[in-house]
Amino acid sequence: MSRALIIGGAGFVGSRLARRLLDRGDEVHILVRPTTSLWRIERFRDQIAIHVADVGDLESLTRSFAAARAEVVYCLARAARGAESPLREADSLAASAVGGLIRILRAAETTPPRVLVRAGTIAEYGEAAYPNDETVRERPVTAYGAAMLAGTHFLSALASSLPYRVVNGRLALVYGPKQSTEFLIPLIVQRCLAGEPVTINDPDSSRDFIYVDDAARGLIALAEMKDPTADPINLGSGRPLTMREAADVIVKAAGASPSLINRGARSPRAGAKKLLLTTERAMSLAGWRAAIPFEEGILRMLREIRSGQE
Repeated sequence: MSRALIIGGAGFVGSRLARRLLDRGDEVHILVRPTTSLWRIERFRDQIAIHVADVGDLESLTRSFAAARAEVVYCLARAARGAESPLREADSLAASAVGGLIRILRAAETTPPRVLVRAGTIAEYGEAAYPNDETVRERPVTAYGAAMLAGTHFLSALASSLPYRVVNGRLALVYGPKQSTEFLIPLIVQRCLAGEPVTINDPDSSRDFIYVDDAARGLIALAEMKDPTADPINLGSGRPLTMREAADVIVKAAGASPSLINRGARSPRAGAKKLLLTTERAMSLAGWRAAIPFEEGILRMLREIRSGQE
């Protein structure tokens, strides 16, 4: 059993990670913002320790790290994305993805864990060589991808000076139960179950999707690596799906009418046309590979929703 602190532990991925760590007997602490809703963790809230801090406040972060005394820290703090003007969004993203990360690293320095695992994103690759291998030069095409990539570079540059080890996992597009309908996969699922139409912009763009349980398992595998490295490690399925194909899978699984799916024009904020992670590095270094195909993940998602666990 180990003591774990999940920054962003009440979020979509963080709550699933917390549940998995509890199930294997770990002592789990989560760090949340003062305004964070705790609805995703209501079923096991009494089994975890909750610390309230803001990534913009080093003092409150430091107190939380001292109270948790975690051996493993999972940094899943979500960068603040928005629909503002590109420059305002970039300003906000840089503050959270870079400034917030550095404050987290400073707070961890005062009560050092054994290892800190930071969750990056496939969006860091952008228009990089396809498929997206960890050795290629990244070419992000969104402010979100650029800000997260900046955080990756800071983590790599600072790693050797920290009193703990760091690991950087680059997640594919995570989907699953309890995900916000701000994201396309849960939105399509919701609309199909309700018999309502949904529009997919740029349906021929392809993405790498990973089910949330695979993502949680992958982050744990990175924390348990014998030789942690700050160099990025991809966590994805290694299987590309176009948004059209993903929608078709959801329609079939939900028993919905294909006529509910409308194809729209490409959005100017859509990002790269094709994203696909290579996964050999995760297997060789951490012994991890995704186990849940997209079709099975959607079925699991639907079962949870229909059983009232959503």
